Amino acid sequence: MSHFDIIVVGAGMVGASLTCGLVDAGFKVALVEAGQLDCACDWPQNEVDPRVSALSLASQNLLTHLGAWPLIESMQRLQPYQAMRVWDGCGTGELEFTAAEQHLPYLGHILENRTITSALHQCLAPKNYTLFEHTKIVDMSPQDITPRCLSLASGEKITADVVVGADGANSKIRQLAGLPTREWDYPHHALVTRVKVSQDHANTAWQRFTENGILAFLPLSSPGTDPQGHYCSIVWSQPQAAAQAMQALPEDEFCHALSGVFEGRLGPVLATDPRHVIALRQRHAKRYIQTGLVLVGDAAHTIHPLAGQGVNLGLLDVAALVLTLQQARHDGQDLASLPVLEKYQQLRRRDNLRMMALMESFARLFGNQHPLLSLLRNSGMNWVQKLSPIKQHLAQQAMGVGPHLPPLSQAPKTT
Repeated sequence: MSHFDIIVVGAGMVGASLTCGLVDAGFKVALVEAGQLDCACDWPQNEVDPRVSALSLASQNLLTHLGAWPLIESMQRLQPYQAMRVWDGCGTGELEFTAAEQHLPYLGHILENRTITSALHQCLAPKNYTLFEHTKIVDMSPQDITPRCLSLASGEKITADVVVGADGANSKIRQLAGLPTREWDYPHHALVTRVKVSQDHANTAWQRFTENGILAFLPLSSPGTDPQGHYCSIVWSQPQAAAQAMQALPEDEFCHALSGVFEGRLGPVLATDPRHVIALRQRHAKRYIQTGLVLVGDAAHTIHPLAGQGVNLGLLDVAALVLTLQQARHDGQDLASLPVLEKYQQLRRRDNLRMMALMESFARLFGNQHPLLSLLRNSGMNWVQKLSPIKQHLAQQAMGVGPHLPPLSQAPKTT
């Protein structure tokens, strides 16, 4: 039976980055993945992942420390955005955030999820760790038995001081551990796809609050396309029936309807890729830890996609957990002990809850069309637009900057 310091379950963006960080820190690590790693860096230009992420500066810093960022840049599927415009389609409220206000070259980057995972999997390839691909977890030793033992579908058993569930929103590790969650469905589903627009997206992320939901146009890099700057990823939250009706429309009718709801800010929508409808659900584990067990990323928390913060929260989890385990080893502490793992939970749970509460408040605020609330909402947006300190604070929270962040989330030191 093989024993490891840490077993990471799940090789998505969060699990792969955590594995990279732990191996770099000198831990003996196993990575268990139900599928297989994707190390391709040259898939056809016309193959587009409909799932995209808005990476913060903190996330970029972590990926730079891990060696993944140069690989991401080399794929030429990376789109920086230098402004974000938000407006209430049912009123006059409008907000604009710019990189120039922050004295930065950009606010963040939009890129396909596959680009991130592929770069991380390439980073893992030469590292000294043990990979179990096409492998599912079927059982785990109870909480009071350490080291933790995982039973694999192959019949093999492996043990570790710490098992990390990075296996997504429907985490098998969370279920086997019996860690309870608070969760609820939103009354909306998200329609996601890539569209071609007639005007340049101007390196700007656009978000309109409508009477039925939220519509975001996120600028995309489109290698090999002509012209550049005319492709966006859209996330359009609507009641389930409306989202499914939009998904079923002929392409020309869908493009016409989308152009109207977006108020023609980028001219007529000219074309669309296949459309996907996704249920929206908020979920948060009441505890992230047990003895010898930790949850990170979507296994611990899923959030409304309103501001694209989900993956950024998960990557901050990674930076905090690597720091916690490094410090424990340095101090000669038991990695599996609750006092050690409680430090990670304290670092991340409060910040995650705060961001989730903020996104939930926005979703409810803009989902209510009562005339008085609409007036207050629009007045508030225009008020914030005029108050630089508040805008600065909101922008810095979204970008992930500040001295309070773990070292892996800080900008690499230049020599």
